[in-house]
Amino acid sequence: EDAGQVAAKMLKTIATPYRIGERELVVTASIGVAVYPLDGDTAEDLLKGADTAMYQSKAAGRNTYQYFTRSLRDRTSERISLMGDLREAIESVTQLRIEYQPMVDLVRGTVIGLEALVRWDHPTRGLLMPGDFIPLAEESDLIVPMSKWLLDEACTDMRKWIDLGMRPMRVAVNASGRLFRDANLVETIAAALAAANLDPRHLEVEVTERTITIEAERTERALERLSDMGVTVSIDDFGTGYSSLRQLQQLSIHALKIDQSFIRDAHRREESRAIVEAIVAIARSFDLAVIAEGVETREELSTVRALGCTLVQGYLVARPLRPERVIEFVDGYDQTLVFSAVSDTSTAPQPSL
Repeated sequence: EDAGQVAAKMLKTIATPYRIGERELVVTASIGVAVYPLDGDTAEDLLKGADTAMYQSKAAGRNTYQYFTRSLRDRTSERISLMGDLREAIESVTQLRIEYQPMVDLVRGTVIGLEALVRWDHPTRGLLMPGDFIPLAEESDLIVPMSKWLLDEACTDMRKWIDLGMRPMRVAVNASGRLFRDANLVETIAAALAAANLDPRHLEVEVTERTITIEAERTERALERLSDMGVTVSIDDFGTGYSSLRQLQQLSIHALKIDQSFIRDAHRREESRAIVEAIVAIARSFDLAVIAEGVETREELSTVRALGCTLVQGYLVARPLRPERVIEFVDGYDQTLVFSAVSDTSTAPQPSL
């Protein structure tokens, strides 16, 4: 209790505003607390415990303090173990694989692209989805080699499908914010395209709103160069970040992908419906394509289409596909299978990717 009181006083003192010239600045802190002898009987153990608790404070939103606990120690140990497994999986690449989720144009009734999604076949934990390990990779530099592997594989797969007679389209890969700290990002992407002999027009790079806000200057330069190469650029999870209209005007982007959380609620919550409608209007005003992510029900489909969004992706269209099933899906796709109940008269065609 005494340690907690001290930590609270430290946070309050550190957060006291101070001035530098004409500017008032505020600094915040994240504090971890480990108590002797409960959390360790050596200085090294106590420092390790306090350090672990400090990172928990950061994860809790920063500007707070957390006590080290045995459950936190167990979670940290498991996290370190999983990170070691992930490093081994990336180095061997035998445990990682890709599935592809189709994106479709409702008006034309065609598949317009495929998003590459990584999966991890863990030797003891079984199949792990991105949410189980991508945050871990993001916390370390592991996201960089993983992303490069994903990029290489996606470009190679698209080249293979085209060579086998599939109609050319774009394959989309997610670009982590960490990648934009690499001065050679554009060269890395160009090398992947060259190695696969894939036209840049058949690649789409997805970047989150958070990335274009935090890594604004680096992102702007990189996206401009990618666009000049012919690569399509889209903003993923749009509506969840803090990008401004000014940024949309300045960035070399081609599409906005509406976050699934808004799509899920748009048919039953007026607030979500208004957000979707606003994003569609923004996209049209900037001559951008707009894609609804995570469409899973006919109600969601009907709503987004009524609001003017005719490019969709989600389980209602198709679950992510193994590479060997992609050509079959694209060739056999028929809009009447799932979209026949939706009238074509509610919207005008959207710009398509």
